[in-house]
Order: sequence, then C-alpha cells, then structure tokens
Amino acid sequence: MNKSTATLKSISATLGISISTVSRVLNDRAKKYRISDATVAKIKKEADRVSFAPNQIASALRSQKTKTIALVIPDISNSYFSSMAKGLGIEARKAGYSLLLFDSLGQEKLEIEAVRLMRSRKVDGFIIAPASTNGQHIIDLKESGTPVVFIDRYIKSMAIASVCSDNVEAAYQATSYLITSGHQHIACIQGLNYLSSSADRTLGYKKALAKYHLAENKSYFLGDDFSHQSGYAATKILLENCPQVTAILSLSHLNAMGAMQAIKEAGKHIPEDISLITFDDDPLFAYLSTPLTSVDQPNEAIGIETMQLLIAQINGESNSTEQKLLKTQLILRDSVKVFNKDSEA
Repeated sequence: MNKSTATLKSISATLGISISTVSRVLNDRAKKYRISDATVAKIKKEADRVSFAPNQIASALRSQKTKTIALVIPDISNSYFSSMAKGLGIEARKAGYSLLLFDSLGQEKLEIEAVRLMRSRKVDGFIIAPASTNGQHIIDLKESGTPVVFIDRYIKSMAIASVCSDNVEAAYQATSYLITSGHQHIACIQGLNYLSSSADRTLGYKKALAKYHLAENKSYFLGDDFSHQSGYAATKILLENCPQVTAILSLSHLNAMGAMQAIKEAGKHIPEDISLITFDDDPLFAYLSTPLTSVDQPNEAIGIETMQLLIAQINGESNSTEQKLLKTQLILRDSVKVFNKDSEA
C-alpha cells in the first residue's frame, strides 16, 4: 500500500475491522465506545505502519472543530512568555490541540489583526495576554461565542476568565522583605501602568509601605515600559535625583537588567550601595557577580492552568469567568543589603 494514500477504509480492509471502529480509535474515542485495548493497539499499530495522517479538513467539517487554539502574546522573545508558552504547548498536545502563535509586540493594532486573522481560520478558542485595556475586538470575540481566556494579565471591565500570578501579594512580600531588611527609601521601577500586571504589583508595593508606616514618594515611582531601556533610564534618573534611595523593586527582569547597567555605570555596587529585587526569576540570576533576589512566577503552571480552562470551555464543561491567581516564590540571593538593627537605612 502507498503510505501517502492510507485511509480509514484501507486500514479497515487490511485488519477486517469496521471503518467506524477504526475512526473511533484514531479520533481518541475508543473509551467512549468501549473498544477493547487489544483492538485499539492493533489499529494504532497498523496506522503507524502505513503512516496514516487524518484528513483534518474533513474532520473539522464533521465536528465543527479545527483542533487549533490561537495564542496571542506581546513578546515571544521574552523568556517569561516563552516558558509560559511551553506549558501551554504541553497541555494542548495532551488534549490533541495545536497552537497558532501570534506575537502582538505589545501593540493593540497587531492584536486586533491577530484576532481577525485567527477568527478567519476558525480556531476553537483564544488565549490572549491583552495589550490594552480597551479591547472592543475581544468583547466582540467573546460575544460571538468563541471561548477566550486571558493569560498573565486581565481587563477588569471584562467578564473573561484569566490565569495570572498573584501580583499584589508577590510585590507586597518583596517590598516587605526590603523593609524588614532595614530599607526605608525604596524605589519602584514600573512597566506599562495601564496593564493589570504592573498595576497590581504597584498596589502590592504600596500596601507594604502602608503596612510599615512608610510614606509614598512620587519621585520613587519611575519607568513606563517592561524593557531594558526603561529600566536603564529610570535608574539613571533615580541615582541622580534621589541619592537617599537604598533599594529598588523592579517589576520585570528586563527593567532590572537596565537598572543593573545604570548602577554599574554610576560606579555603584549591588548590594553595598543599592539593593535590587526583580520580578521574573531566571536560573542564570544565581550566577551573576551578585546573585539576584527575585520573584519566581509559576510560568509553566500558568500556561497549563490556562489551557485546561480554555479546553473546558471549548468542550462545554465550563463557562467560568473566574480569575485564578497562582502563588509566587521570593528567591533570596545576595542582592539585598541587610542593615544592622541598630543602624539606619
């Protein structure tokens, strides 16, 4: 038999098993129809031997499902999002789905284009890390009946399920650690302030200040993007204008890389002159000249939870608009100076 032309009919004829049974096995419905393990093994062995490839177009027409999911994220080159995509991919494959990836570059215009394009391909659902707080295109998508789940961030005004880190608690814990280590002048290098991830981390930072009765200082809030350049520029300004600051909370690892460059150029050292904690742990942080204390987010777990939530929606098993918050972990290394109890920060 020509392997390239193997069909359900040809496998059925070779094995002497009905076409419907072959189809059910190769479409992962054997358990539903109580097909024996021996029959399943025989059919799969023959399908492998002849390199059987199912006709996805015909299958989609029959089931009204394409077994594809659209993933729209703002920066695939960012290790944070790539590791999250890994978790998504693992869970998608388990459920027999393929991912179609679109990098919006953090631009709403490109996100709108991605949604339009993926809708035309009849994907079964969307996972989106939204690039804005407006998102009429996402509202339209949801109202069309297409399953949608937000990942990493959410839009408060939309009743759409989401899976994120508990950013408020994470920033609260990181800032509290700096304060209990003796720091009273702590700067916060932010990301895009209109995104929920940045806003929630800033809120956690403020909660810690309030808990320990430290006043907020507007001069200590800097940065306007999750990028190396933003972290660098913000830290340059901070070092020039606020010499009393002894610690920085960076809301992303890209900001932290820029901050470290600015600190080095200023002839200062971490943690002797200024302490630093960042979000987004990386195993390589342990091997820096000064190992970097960081907030470890459960990237892969976020991906897995998000995919499970979306597939449940696709299968009609859930219509939840729940916001799931996963716990983070503060990884303590050497980038925070601990002041003696009898000394002043």
